[in-house]
Parts: sequence; structure tokens; C-alpha cells
Amino acid sequence: SLHLWGKHHDRCTCSVPLVAHQPRCHEICRCPEERPFLHQGRCLKITECPPDPSVSEAGASHTCSVLGNAHIQTFDGRRYQFSGPSCTYALLVDNEKLSFAIYADFTDCSSSRMYVCVGSVTIYSGSSSIQIYRGWIINVGGEKRAIFKEPYDDGTISVSMSGYDVIATLAAGDITITYDGLAGLKIDAMSDGNVMAGKVGGLCGNFNGRAVDDYTNNAWPPEVLDDMEAFVFSWRLTNNCQYPQTTRAMCNYVHGGTRHLRLCDELFNKLGTQGCEEPYDFRLCGEDACTSNLMEDVWPPSELQPFSVMVCTWVRYYEAACRDAGTPIEVDYTNLINFQGTVISCPEECDRFQQIYMATCPVNLRETPDCLDDAR
Repeated sequence: SLHLWGKHHDRCTCSVPLVAHQPRCHEICRCPEERPFLHQGRCLKITECPPDPSVSEAGASHTCSVLGNAHIQTFDGRRYQFSGPSCTYALLVDNEKLSFAIYADFTDCSSSRMYVCVGSVTIYSGSSSIQIYRGWIINVGGEKRAIFKEPYDDGTISVSMSGYDVIATLAAGDITITYDGLAGLKIDAMSDGNVMAGKVGGLCGNFNGRAVDDYTNNAWPPEVLDDMEAFVFSWRLTNNCQYPQTTRAMCNYVHGGTRHLRLCDELFNKLGTQGCEEPYDFRLCGEDACTSNLMEDVWPPSELQPFSVMVCTWVRYYEAACRDAGTPIEVDYTNLINFQGTVISCPEECDRFQQIYMATCPVNLRETPDCLDDAR
């Protein structure tokens, strides 16, 4: 991984190529402004860093994830990101028996209206259907409910809370969907990938153990595409969707984005000292923090904003991935890191839960909830 900051030296000098941030003993060493990222003993520009793994192979697993501003990892390990106006796409569908389908509504989460994240997820299984909204609200047959108040189970789809995650389980396919109530979604397929190989499709891929053919489109006969945007567009649910894009805001050049990249780099470096291999590239956090205005009305902007929501969200993704990997880490959300003289912190879990819920729930459900008993 890349590491932004060097170590403090007692004599107020820094080893080459690092330079002192300020000529004072309490300041720390870092790379110079024109080449701010340290990698293998060299100070690099962001354009000189190793290739961004937004499109790469991470190895097959039983999990497909959609995190932040539409960063997707398929079951077979293909990583990619797309952007564009709001649209609903199929994440995972049973192409053979049509026994289940999982759709995600990607909604605007940036002022440019070009970055999207999961605002809700709709699940169909047999004759049952349910929609899970941002803010821990579910819709069953047109009736909206606060799921933290009472679990739901119709024998085909069951929904409950675990900590601050909404957990939906499908009997068909032995599938579990986990939604964090804000912008993070994971689909876990307990069945062996060979059982689903060639029988499923969607943005989560075909689950056949080969990442190379994950861009299989929604057509008959299906075709493996080289073009990621065409693949994504083929799985749209409505005809009024605009063609997705890969264009990204150049956060390292505009809107002070370099500060967001540096913050996430320093923060991930600090978290990485606890023995958990970094599960995500810091640039995903930095780009999302730079471009997103998600829940900005709840946490008003400050000098380094908009980052409070996305930085805190990516730290939670990081913590959860380490826990799932069997190497849990300790995170002090009240004092994540001192960045350029500013203490970066996140809302307490209960405050975060209440604020998101109150900002997104329907008026008829808008009552201040108590903290969840089983929350960490």
C-alpha cells in the first residue's frame, strides 16, 4: 500500500526523500507537496502510483459487494466502478429458474449528479417481494415499516437487524443480503459457486469462478463484453436510464481533492498497523470523500467536507472486512486521526443511526428511535 507520512525524528530532520512539514520539532516528516505519496522509498505524484485496482481480479469468493460510489466486486473477484445519473440495475438474478432477483436503486450522492450509490434494494423470491430503503426502512406490499422495531418473515424472505445492518435472507438459493442502511451492500451466496455457474447474471457477475467473463450481458444468447459500460447498461431495469460512464472527477487536481486522498492514505496506514492486511485501496475512500455529498444535510460541510460521511463509511467497511477476515481491529471513531492539525471523528453510532433514520424515513414513521440493544 501507499503511505503518505513518514516518522518523526528527534533532531527535526527527515531521511531522504522526506521533508519536514514545518521546521519545528513536533511536526512530522512527509513527502514534498509536488510528490506527496510515499511508495517503496520513493515520493510519487498520484499519476505515478501503481495502477488503480478499480478494475482487477481479487479472487473468487461467495460475496459480491457494492460499496460507496458504486465500487463493485463480483463473486468471481472482478472489480469495477461506474458513474452516471440515477438508475435501477439488476445485481443478481436467477436466469434458469427465475426463483429470485435482487435489484438496486442507484441514486445520486454527489453534487455533480454523476456519482451514485445504493439508495435501496429490492428483493424478489417466489411470490414474495420486499424493498429495503436507506435509513433501515422496509416496504412490504406498499406498507413501510421501521425494521429495527420488528423483524419480518413471510417464510420466503426474512429481514432483521444485526447491529446497524439490515440482514435479508432468501430460502431460494441460500442467499443473504446485508445493507448498512446508507450506501453499502453485500450479497453472500452460501451455495457452492458451481451450483450457480452459468445460471445467474447481473452486476455481480455469473459466479462461475472466472472473473474474465463477468461482463456477461443481459441478452439471449448472452455475450461476454469488453466494454464495462455496455455490460452495466444491459442490466438496467427501466428504459429511461442514461448510459453509465467511467468518468471520474479529478479529485487530485480539483476541489482540494488531494487533501481527501492524503487523509484516507494516512488513516488507512494507521488502521493497517493492527495486523489486518488493508482490504481496500485508500484511493476509493479518497475519491468518494472528494465527490460525495451524501447526507450533507445531516452533517453540514466544513473546511475538509464533504468527507465526514464517506470517510467514516469507508472506515466501517475497513473494520468489517478485517473482522470478517478473522483479524479484528480496534477503531476509536471519536478520534480517528489528527490530520493537519484537525481531529477527524465520526458521530457516535446511536447519533449516526438516529440522524440517518430521521433524515430518510417517511413522516408517519418519524419518531426518534432509541439505540439498538444489540448494536456494538
